[in-house]
Amino acid sequence: MKFIQINVSLIWGVWHLPLWFMGATSQSQTNFGSFLIGTIAFSIALAVIRDISKSVFVCILLHCMINASFDITGVVMGFKSNMTTLLISLLIYLVYSIAKRKAPKNSLKVYSN
Repeated sequence: MKFIQINVSLIWGVWHLPLWFMGATSQSQTNFGSFLIGTIAFSIALAVIRDISKSVFVCILLHCMINASFDITGVVMGFKSNMTTLLISLLIYLVYSIAKRKAPKNSLKVYSN
């Protein structure tokens, strides 16, 4: 897993840009820069989940659950909450990468043959 996730998250953020021009979306109520910070944070978290689970489907389910929870609760992510999410995601990535480096080669595999 590399820091290519930041490039992917920027593309992902631009992909969502049309939502700012639609009035009935949660994105239209927030700052695009703040959204990009949240996108980077979520991208890092999804990269760790993908690396652990070896499944894109788990990432898709998590993305759907988060979108649904925002729609149900009406939560709009602001700058502070996105920065907090980014710091937590970076901490998770750091802990995971250190654990992965120190562990024997086959100990972190979810599936074994």
